Amino acid sequence: MKKYLHLPLVAVLFLFGTSCDDQLDINENPLAATQVDANLLFPEILVNFSNIRESELDARIGTIPQYYEPAFGVIGDYALGLRSNTFLMGNVWSNIYTNVLKNSGLLERTALEAEPGTRNNIIAQAKIINGLAYWQATMLWEDVPYTEAVDFVTQLPKFDSQESILRNIAADLATAVSLIDEGSAKIESGDLVYDGDMDLWRRAGNSLRMKILMYIANKDEGSVSGDIAALAAGPLLETADQNAQLSYLDAPGNYNPYWNILNNFANGVNPTWYIASEASFNLISSLDDPRLSVYYDESEDAATVGTGDFGPVSSPGTFNGFGRTAAILSSTLIRPDRPDTYIVASETQLLKAEAILRGLASGDAQAAFEAGIRASINEYDGTDREVADSEVSAYIESLGSLDSKSDNAALLAVRQQLYIANFERLPDGWSEWRRTKVPTLQAPSGSQVSGVVRRFFYPPDEVGANTNAPSPKALDAPMWYEN
Repeated sequence: MKKYLHLPLVAVLFLFGTSCDDQLDINENPLAATQVDANLLFPEILVNFSNIRESELDARIGTIPQYYEPAFGVIGDYALGLRSNTFLMGNVWSNIYTNVLKNSGLLERTALEAEPGTRNNIIAQAKIINGLAYWQATMLWEDVPYTEAVDFVTQLPKFDSQESILRNIAADLATAVSLIDEGSAKIESGDLVYDGDMDLWRRAGNSLRMKILMYIANKDEGSVSGDIAALAAGPLLETADQNAQLSYLDAPGNYNPYWNILNNFANGVNPTWYIASEASFNLISSLDDPRLSVYYDESEDAATVGTGDFGPVSSPGTFNGFGRTAAILSSTLIRPDRPDTYIVASETQLLKAEAILRGLASGDAQAAFEAGIRASINEYDGTDREVADSEVSAYIESLGSLDSKSDNAALLAVRQQLYIANFERLPDGWSEWRRTKVPTLQAPSGSQVSGVVRRFFYPPDEVGANTNAPSPKALDAPMWYEN
């Protein structure tokens, strides 16, 4: 069962701060700045991380992996050479390192001061979110501060290589999962993701580690194949109701931040701000995928057409590619109660299918493939675009069995589904595209970037303050984990 963020953050923190379980009150001195109650701090970490993803990243970077295109050149327009990058990335950098990583580091440090044998689950919960935040940072900038980032001593931390960061995240996640036990304290009322269900945290930690190891395997299969094989045996996230996510409500003060941008500036609707990109639209349409009507609505503004080389257009009420009306992101995709999904079953199962196909793990690739597709489509159960189980089964059958395809065709089929499943998980979809290069993307005409964007500039404030900051690379320069 998911825990809903149903109160303004200040109220949530007040309530958690006054009603924590005694076993979780790991302060000896409640006035000490270096100690904090786990149930008070964990919600702040989760909410800040979600706000980064939803209001800053999901609302701005969908043009890069070409899930959507803005119909006018203001919000994250690819063709502007990411001119909005400085402000956007300054916010994201600051929030990741200050509001998320320093607080999760403080949570872990404080837990270590508790009586041995009582703190393991709290440390595990902190380490998993910590790993997720560091993954986000390295996926945006490649080399970033890691070993010295939040040691509470170093003022100018060094920038670690992406390879070392990914390998260290994987090791920390293994440690986190190994710590989970039945007897120690855990964050429950402050756990807005799993309500303290440590079996689900174990699955989420394993699933995130599987993902990280698949990035490493892109460059060095041999060093991680054994770990991937062991993880594929489980336990992993298997169904949509196990997703690690922060849920929102359709109520003032509790809206999803992505939708709230539309609420504040466009009366809560998508006024053709986000329209379909050819890459995603054509792939989903060509497969006769039922998510076509989940992901897209159609604008009735006949004057709205995509810019650059984007912008499949269609007649009102159809997706036939003709007419003068652009397909736009649907009101189901951008909605007040849309959850922010941190780690999900759909991606996990599809990565497992890929690992089996590549000989990195044993198991039933077809079963994992089908489980991944079902988990993705089932994320919309309970919405106005819910897809019937019979329709899901018919779609999966239409794709044919992986065994009937050549090795390359089977791998392509899995990677296409990864791209589709990550449609509204834009940081994840962008990261996966850089790993797989599926589907084929090209920079739109008029872009100030010659290739597909792979990274963001370091924030000028960080470069100016930290002499360890690397020299900037071109925005389309591949990251270490890419082939």
